[in-house]
Formats: sequence, C-alpha cells, structure tokens
Amino acid sequence: MGNQSANLEIAVEAAKIAAEPLKNAKEGYRSVHLEEAHDVKLQADLESEKLIREYLSKKSEYSIIGEEQGGDPALYHSEDFYWVVDPLDGTYNYLREQPQCCVSIALMKGNEAQVGVVYDFNREEIFTGGEGLSFCVNGIAHTPSWAESMGKACITTGFPHDMKRDPKTVDAFMKLILNYRKVRMIGSAALAVTYVTAGLYDVYYETGVKLWDVAAGLAFAKSVGATVQLREWEEKPLNFDVWLVGKPEFIPAKGT
Repeated sequence: MGNQSANLEIAVEAAKIAAEPLKNAKEGYRSVHLEEAHDVKLQADLESEKLIREYLSKKSEYSIIGEEQGGDPALYHSEDFYWVVDPLDGTYNYLREQPQCCVSIALMKGNEAQVGVVYDFNREEIFTGGEGLSFCVNGIAHTPSWAESMGKACITTGFPHDMKRDPKTVDAFMKLILNYRKVRMIGSAALAVTYVTAGLYDVYYETGVKLWDVAAGLAFAKSVGATVQLREWEEKPLNFDVWLVGKPEFIPAKGT
C-alpha cells in the first residue's frame, strides 16, 4: 500500500490541481453537460475528474472509481486499494454560485476507507484524515465536540438523486429528522459528512448516496472515532444508506 502520509499527500495535491480552475470558474466550466429532473452535470465535473485521474495515474498504480468516468464496482468487495473521486461535490451549488461545494478524494481498500481529503476551495479549507492519521483542517489537528444528546443534536441530510420521493418515504424521513433539535441541508454530501467529523454538526443521514459522496468522510470518521453505518443497495452498486454520527446513541432506534 505504501505510506499513509504519502498517499494522503498525493490526494491533497490532486485536489489542489483540480480546484484551481474551479476557483477561477474557467471558461465553459458552468456549461450544463447533462440535466435531469433532480440532477445536473456541468463541464466542470468532467474537466475536474480528468485532471484528478491524470495526476493520480502518474503518482500511483491504484485503480480509480470516479463519479463521471465510473470504475469497477467490484473493487468495493475486493481486497484491492483504489481511489474514489468526486471531482465536484455540490454541482448545483457551483452552477448557482453558492459556496457549498468541494473536491473529494479518498483511498480505499475494499470497503474500508484509508485516507481522505475534502477541499472546500471557496473557503480555502482542506480537511484530511484517515486510518492512523489525525483529522486536520489546513494541516492543523482538530478535535470535534458533539452535542450531549440526540435531542440537542443537529442533523445534516439531503435528497440525493436516487432517493425515493413517494409520500410514504418522505413521511418516514420527516419523522426521523424530528428526533433532532435542528436540521440542515447544504447540498454537498461530502461537506456534510466532513462537518460532522469536524463537530459542526452531530449527525449525517442520507439514503441512496454514492460511495464517492462520502468516502473521504468515512476516512475522517476513523480519525475522530465517529460511528458509521452503511447499508448497500443490492440493486444499485455503490449506492448506500449512510449514517455518520458523532456518538452511536444519535442513531434512533427503528420505528422512532
């Protein structure tokens, strides 16, 4: 596998390379490449992933799974190391010039996240962490502080592209989030899970999110001791229902 710190440095540099034209809104980057009922893809997504793949391929021999160019879903059930790339998380925010968006890169071995980086290029914040590593913000170690109880906790969540939107599902979702004092939706799953590991939120829950949305956050959870629960969708590879919480008691019992 090589050195964890060395792998992290590779991921950080790749994120920086991709973020530079995103920060400057390079000409054509906000051009719509694909538009669906609940999703949008920009030229920025494609160009950013291209830059990341080029750099990672130069610096390592690991396979790559990315949001735009895909990859082999079987890697998740293997013993192999591979990169997981979200070249621009919060694409719709980026299109509307809202600041909540980022580049997210993780190194995984099978279903275990090893290292992760989330680069919030609008705020110039680089979050890093992983197996055997400290959770850091711009290179400075950071220890989160979470709410005392579920009733005082803040949950961050969202409505991913693949989430069911029938009345029964939405009603169950509303019942669930009412367990918490506050609810936040920021339009970037990668930042949302990162903010839980940073202690800005206490709970992250979404259904139907992709691996690349949360892979870096899974690495950060190892650094800070956060609790993670994943349920893989059998019918859709690399889709998951995800809980990432500061304390295990923040996950409500079934039926509540």
